[in-house]
Amino acid sequence: MYNYFVNERKLNNLIWVLCFSGNPEAEWYPGKKYVDIAGADTYHVGDDPKTEMYRNVKAIVGEKMPVVYHECGTPPNPDKCLQEKTMWLWWMEWHTSHLQNIDKEYLKTVYQHKLIITLDEVPDIVKNFGYN
Repeated sequence: MYNYFVNERKLNNLIWVLCFSGNPEAEWYPGKKYVDIAGADTYHVGDDPKTEMYRNVKAIVGEKMPVVYHECGTPPNPDKCLQEKTMWLWWMEWHTSHLQNIDKEYLKTVYQHKLIITLDEVPDIVKNFGYN
């Protein structure tokens, strides 16, 4: 896929995201030439920031690459993330029963936290800075 998009189609505006499972393994890392963002996922229940999983990804890809929590059963508690220096670039709440079974007050607390940026808070860069 990389060869097709980059070398054959000459696309140079792609962001390559590598998703490990909840147990990241270095053998699956193709190298920084092929990965811009890396992360892992798990569907655990609870507000744990999954610091060990985060650190395991960092140990593989290095300190400079952004790390994401691709899919989660419960969003991590932002205050715990700050305390444990587990700074996920993003996390994605999985749908259906995962989302339906989370305490609504907890979700409000997470989504309204000062650390979290939701879609309605993302600036419209085209409107603000124009399009070239």
